[in-house]
Amino acid sequence: MDPKNKVFSLKIALAIIVGMVSGILNLSPAEGLSLYVLAFFLSVPMSLKAWGSKLGDMGLTKIYREGAGSSFLALLMFWIISLNLLGGGPTILFVKAHNNSGIYNLEFRNGTLAPPNLTGLSGYNCVNLTLSNSKVEAAYLGLCGVDEGKYLMRDVFLLIKGGSLSIQANSSVYDVKDDNAIAVLLKGVNMSVKEGSLVINGVKVEDGSSSKVAINGTKFSVYFKNYRVILLSQEINLDEVDSSPVGNLLNVVRAKRGYDIFDKRPAKFKEKTIRINDRAYVIVKGG
Repeated sequence: MDPKNKVFSLKIALAIIVGMVSGILNLSPAEGLSLYVLAFFLSVPMSLKAWGSKLGDMGLTKIYREGAGSSFLALLMFWIISLNLLGGGPTILFVKAHNNSGIYNLEFRNGTLAPPNLTGLSGYNCVNLTLSNSKVEAAYLGLCGVDEGKYLMRDVFLLIKGGSLSIQANSSVYDVKDDNAIAVLLKGVNMSVKEGSLVINGVKVEDGSSSKVAINGTKFSVYFKNYRVILLSQEINLDEVDSSPVGNLLNVVRAKRGYDIFDKRPAKFKEKTIRINDRAYVIVKGG
């Protein structure tokens, strides 16, 4: 076989393998594409090691460009095939909104209500919708009908007991930005890393240790190790969350049964589709 064809075949083979692995493991688009890019660039040194003496006429640029488009198509084709064969792909849920704004449960295709704490749904099981002409104008995902227990909500855990709530957030210091839970909770609070220690609101937390920090009248336990921060709030009365820093992140509504707790960070949406995460989406439809 011509060396050029060998390079082409190697890239196609690697793309097929990556596509199948991405489908079998149900990787997110970002994870699958990152794996493909890595395999694509690794194919060049692999080719040079195997057929280097016969590839002199091609040049390094041509070796990189060889099979780029075809290998990408092979990736997509086998990714889709493996997803279909294994029943993978994104989870699709539905909301029967009757074209009216309000709070609605998330439902699976068969009409079963989504329970709280499903990791594939980032813990959410309901949505507070604002609709206009049956199109989504605003969407806030949350947990509906919760009582005592431990609940997942995106990147935090909620601990509810005896009418009180405490919240636990865990993040790398490098990710504490934008709509990260710790960034929202500590809005307006100075936090930095100096000489390997975390300094938050003037309190120094040594690596591998924890300290109590008061933020706008609410006490938090802060644990810091290997550039990761774990933040645990004191217990807060569920009816007083709005007046604490936790109110920057959560909206708590007393319901007929328990509480409805909504993430104040708006969900991403497009007309009638709401994105929960990279693997789960909600379609809003009439009753």
